[in-house]
Amino acid sequence: MELLKAGWLEDPYLKEMWIDFFSAICLWQYNSCDRIITLSQGNKYLEVEYGARAEKIMVVPNGIEVARFKEARCSRCTKDPRMVGFVGRVDNVKDIKTFLQVMAIVKKEYQKVEAWIIGPTDNQPEYYTECTELLDILGLNDTITFTGIADVLDYYKKMDVLVLTSIKEAMPLVVMEAMACGIPVVTTDVGACNELVYGIDDSIGPAGIVARIRDVQAIAAATVKILKDGKLANDFGENGIKRIEQLYREDLIIKQYFNIYIRRNLMAGISFLLKKHIKRPHLASFLMTETEQASQAVGALVPDHFLPGCDGIVGQSCHRQVPNAVFSCDYLCNGSFFSHFISCIYCTQPFFSGRTFFQKN
Repeated sequence: MELLKAGWLEDPYLKEMWIDFFSAICLWQYNSCDRIITLSQGNKYLEVEYGARAEKIMVVPNGIEVARFKEARCSRCTKDPRMVGFVGRVDNVKDIKTFLQVMAIVKKEYQKVEAWIIGPTDNQPEYYTECTELLDILGLNDTITFTGIADVLDYYKKMDVLVLTSIKEAMPLVVMEAMACGIPVVTTDVGACNELVYGIDDSIGPAGIVARIRDVQAIAAATVKILKDGKLANDFGENGIKRIEQLYREDLIIKQYFNIYIRRNLMAGISFLLKKHIKRPHLASFLMTETEQASQAVGALVPDHFLPGCDGIVGQSCHRQVPNAVFSCDYLCNGSFFSHFISCIYCTQPFFSGRTFFQKN
């Protein structure tokens, strides 16, 4: 997108050349990776389209510290004025001008409404000036407030609908935060927003409404629909809470990454050991199968010892309860058995070990 918008690339030939160049780099990176971790299913489809192998890709989304947002949960759209919120920096990628036009329509349909634009205004000063001029032209100075940088939690407690008008996103945390608070969401169809709001076969239900980019009428209509229907707003809010708590909790995401690295380190170490010490192919194959099972056992065991909210691994996994504990994988082959274990490097206390015996020739 940056190349397509670049002012210094006005020559069509040069623009196509640069796009081809970066596409080639992207393909080279995909082919060089053992594992590709991406934020959403939508990203995965794009990466496959750009040349990545689907079996290399694993979807691990962003995560939310749910406990932080529980205090902002309440009934929505039950009193006037209704409060609409936009959370993000003021720049053209967030498309604040579309938000202002949306609010002009919303104001006509539901007069007892106000709005906040919560975020820094100094990222693109000229764009911010244009937005304030448009605000004046639309006659919305008494309706919309630019708050600047603020504690969003204070606003989430009073917000009835979150509206996001971005033209580009990955997996926006503001949408996830709003859902964790039980706030219904109206968002453009960018990045992972569709997956967040509607889910993927999770049987939870929508957490809001998704509209096309810069479709002012559709975004406004969705916003008005929610503002006028308290039951719908709160149903959307409950669905958002369920989806975040079941699929996007920060501790769940940390466990996924932890298991990826534990398993990767185990398999890399075992592979090195087999190549170096074991000459019999059938035995090497047998041990690799055993090791694969061991790594899965580690993946099943580790989450029980990983405590959300702590700075590191505590309890059984590190008897000295060292903050930010680091773990190492160790392997041993003495000719009669092959063992592998994972230990905290501070106290050397293992929390998983396995041993495979075999007979010498």
